[in-house]
Amino acid sequence: LAALTALDLGLPAADHLAVVELVQPAEQPTAPGDRAAVARWRKTLGALVTRVAATPGVVAVAPVVHPPYAGQAGWDGALAPVDAPGDSTRRPVVNLEITNVDYPRATGLALRAGRFLAAADRADAPPAVVVSEGAARRLFPGQRSADVVGRRVSLGGPTQFTIVGVVGDTRWREFLEPRPTAYFAYAQFPGTPTMLAVRTAGDPSAAVRAVQRAVGDVAPSLLVVARGG
Repeated sequence: LAALTALDLGLPAADHLAVVELVQPAEQPTAPGDRAAVARWRKTLGALVTRVAATPGVVAVAPVVHPPYAGQAGWDGALAPVDAPGDSTRRPVVNLEITNVDYPRATGLALRAGRFLAAADRADAPPAVVVSEGAARRLFPGQRSADVVGRRVSLGGPTQFTIVGVVGDTRWREFLEPRPTAYFAYAQFPGTPTMLAVRTAGDPSAAVRAVQRAVGDVAPSLLVVARGG
């Protein structure tokens, strides 16, 4: 137990973090191919992020796919380098996180090389991805993090994502072992997250109230469910 409490989660801001789920099947897309529904949900999500971020005491707001330690409940994908699509040893199954520019501020995620996702990573911009150090080692064995920036990867479809940054490993998905992770901009990914990670300056329970007020103003049909904090 003492060893477990000393684990480095890779998320130094976790003590001030709350994860809130937004539930309303009629509002959220039921399949990645439903482009109209995806567009509507992205617009709603963006408005909620802006509104919550303007709340006093809120430090950062980032969409997330799942709460901490979701295990099998998270999203997975097989990431492959474009220059070696058939090399199974370089095709790791990674945790997929669909988020925004504020994710590092919300969680304390450490940048190792390049940059994190930016506001410029819009739907009409070149597809970008940020990978964890564990994912980078699997994708490009023996290469430094700085050398991985600029390489291209895919999830098996026609879209090629350029790696714009490499970040530290975290235990967001699995407590005992860091899982290789790829971070995509929610404006560029066909699937959309339905949770918000909200970092506060004080008691994280205040984040839930901030989201409830924002939902009341922006999308009152949504149900707000606290999933962690």
